[in-house]
Amino acid sequence: MNYSIAGKRLTCPHCGGVDFQKGEVQLNTAGMTFFGFDWPNQSANTFLCDGCGRIEWFAAKVTTKQEDFNIETECLACGEIIPKDQDFCSKCGWTYK
Repeated sequence: MNYSIAGKRLTCPHCGGVDFQKGEVQLNTAGMTFFGFDWPNQSANTFLCDGCGRIEWFAAKVTTKQEDFNIETECLACGEIIPKDQDFCSKCGWTYK
């Protein structure tokens, strides 16, 4: 599934993939764990890349709404700006798909 963090499409920095499996982990602290109070600790979202297995961690709000992906982005291959209405680079042909 595709995700957006802070209005920017989540893309794997290793393989360029955009399909992830979402999880959630608790950010435990030693003091709270020692006293048995893990429940008030904050949580983080984890995203496992379906392409290469890299795990990304975020504490920010996550969205999956399609309109969040309709933003200009930079091509990961050549740096050219990809318009919001297309999902490939017109300069080098790199694509999200």
